[in-house]
Amino acid sequence: MKSCSDFGRGEFENIFAYSQQIENLINDRRLRAVKFCGSTENGKIIAEKCGLAMKKTNFELGSNDAFIVLNDANIDDAVEAAYVSRMLNSGQAVVNAKRFIIQSKVYEEFRHKLLEKIN
Repeated sequence: MKSCSDFGRGEFENIFAYSQQIENLINDRRLRAVKFCGSTENGKIIAEKCGLAMKKTNFELGSNDAFIVLNDANIDDAVEAAYVSRMLNSGQAVVNAKRFIIQSKVYEEFRHKLLEKIN
C-alpha cells in the first residue's frame, strides 16, 4: 500500500469541495478514486454518485472505533495516547477517540491519571 509521499506529483490530491461541486468532480475522467471522511448522510450521497460513475471509493464515516485499555497496558502510555487521540484538533477531527473501554482492574488508575492530565 502506498503512502501519500510515494505518489508522483499530481497523482494524489486532497480536494476540499462544496456539495454543489461533488457530482462534477466525481464525473471528471481524471478522478480515479474517492476517499471521503465525514458524515454518514453525505457519505451516502457520494457513494451513490461514485457508484453511478464506477469510481473506486473508501469511506470513513463517523469514526467510532473504541479506545481500549487492557489490564496489562502501560497506563502512563495509555493516558498519553488517550489524551492526544481525544484532544487532537480540539476534538474536532474525524479520527478522534470517542468511546473509551477500560478494563476494570486498571480503570481507576487510568481515570485518575487522565483527569489529572486534562486538568
